[in-house]
Amino acid sequence: MKQQLKKVYQKSPSARIHAAIEELHPKHMTRTPVPNFHDRQAAATIAVFNKLPVFYQKKQIGSKCIVPCYVDVSGSQYHVIDAVQKVVSRLKRVIGEVVRCFSTSVNPSRVSSFCSGQFISTGGTDFNPVALDILKNKFRAVVILTDGQAHLNEDLISQIKSHGVKVTVGWTVDNPDYYPLIHIATKTFFVFNDGEET
Repeated sequence: MKQQLKKVYQKSPSARIHAAIEELHPKHMTRTPVPNFHDRQAAATIAVFNKLPVFYQKKQIGSKCIVPCYVDVSGSQYHVIDAVQKVVSRLKRVIGEVVRCFSTSVNPSRVSSFCSGQFISTGGTDFNPVALDILKNKFRAVVILTDGQAHLNEDLISQIKSHGVKVTVGWTVDNPDYYPLIHIATKTFFVFNDGEET
């Protein structure tokens, strides 16, 4: 049963993102009447006393912990943008009310506006404005959803590294262009397929 639950969890794109950025936002333990099969204490109660517990342990994301999300809205992303919008709409508790859309410039948009197709794209892609935006806002951790097809200045790569920014990159295609983001990514994963996570 655990294996089946794990498979379902891994196949959900929003669950993949949650798993990839789990260590970037603190969680605290709460109690819930909803069964949690990962709660060892509950499993022990069932095994020893042969009865279900009233409450189960549950990890809950801190309400003020936001991980900024940059979404590639360039022309090469148009074939996956509908799927990306659905994923982003489920991540508001983690990424907040704003998604930072980028092509050759960064244009923040409300999640609701982005998901309804209201965002700015210049067609091309450039990671330099993304890096500059991260450094300007002094973000300590970010998630970037992209196919990776763009340029990033070597000086900005050095600055992102020296500031210790934790960059999680979610590839939105099966065959992403790993460079140059591979130089600043602390973790990468595939959003929509079963490719290997790093």
